[in-house]
Amino acid sequence: MRRYKMKGRKKSFAMPLVNLCGYLVYGWNRIGRRNLKKIFPKNILVLSLDEIGDTLLATPALKYLRDAFPKAKIFVACRDRVCEVLDGNTNVDEILKMDMPRMGVPSLKSYKRDFYRVESVIRQIYKKTDDVDFDLGIDLKADIRTIKILKDLKIPVRVSQAIRSGGFWLTHVAPYLGETHEVIRKLSIVNFIKKIKDKSYLKQKMKIFVSDKDRKKAQVVLATNGLERGKQYVVMHAFAGWRPKEWPKDRFAKLADYIREKYDLRTVLVGTEEEADGILEIQDLAKSVPLNVAGQTTVKETAAIIEGAKFFVGNDSGPMHIASAVQTPTVALFGQNIPKRYGPWQNKSIAIYHKIECSPCEQIRCVRKPTCMELITLDEVKKAVDKMLS
Repeated sequence: MRRYKMKGRKKSFAMPLVNLCGYLVYGWNRIGRRNLKKIFPKNILVLSLDEIGDTLLATPALKYLRDAFPKAKIFVACRDRVCEVLDGNTNVDEILKMDMPRMGVPSLKSYKRDFYRVESVIRQIYKKTDDVDFDLGIDLKADIRTIKILKDLKIPVRVSQAIRSGGFWLTHVAPYLGETHEVIRKLSIVNFIKKIKDKSYLKQKMKIFVSDKDRKKAQVVLATNGLERGKQYVVMHAFAGWRPKEWPKDRFAKLADYIREKYDLRTVLVGTEEEADGILEIQDLAKSVPLNVAGQTTVKETAAIIEGAKFFVGNDSGPMHIASAVQTPTVALFGQNIPKRYGPWQNKSIAIYHKIECSPCEQIRCVRKPTCMELITLDEVKKAVDKMLS
């Protein structure tokens, strides 16, 4: 029996029932489906309707897809606030920016809301590609909500995994490999379409294309905020998409002080404009006067700042994956997710994680005390920093 990646009694009963009914109604999708070995697509639509980190984790799969179908035109649909991470990526021919809020944590309530939002995405794709006939559609999120987009667009070959149901809307369901790294999971979808016996593709690095213009702007921002020219620094990001994924702010402040005192390295705090108040709180708690560049840079300018850092410390979030993409040594802090699946990829790194009975989880509020992130001590992170710099 298929295992669905959903927690909660209602959901554990609901999703297999949805799947059963779906196959009864849409099972005819598989009749007469084309052999994947015989497809030579001209226009490929890839759905990556997720966050910055998830989109970066998809870049090795996009490279594989380009190598597999060098003559095809590859379109990637992504959320407008995320698409910047794909700018300049030579494995993508056209980026389709979707006006779409973040999808909710899987629940029956959020599914109802997100299915309504998906209808808007379908209309946007139709409008942006009205003269394009897609012959292959791939959903890298592997979720019934995004799989529905491929089905409603009537793409003849639709491929994904059915991790959270929706396989009945696909013409081909790629096998789910279990708890493996997200890069490998996404790569396995493309490998299912165009198999390569050589496993070297599993070593592909994530990519974000940082320009010289981005680097120059990053240097200006750092100088404007008080970093002396040529001075080495570290970067910290103290936030995440969900509050339970965040290490306490006072510990980031104390860590910045430790790094300044022991290694004479300034700390640069990066973040979005929405995170600026939280970063001010860390600045107030720290004695070492860390720099605050929140809201002053684009995603790629932030990548340039991280690229120039001695190392990076942060929670499981987009900037942590950016650090991997630009090959900056990383200390990554995990609680809600597990490093095995979402840890730094193909990069010098140390992941700190305490396994507890409720991890991994998808809660947006945590009632456990201490939380999984509070279990990570300041001394643990100090030792990781010492090891990184040894």
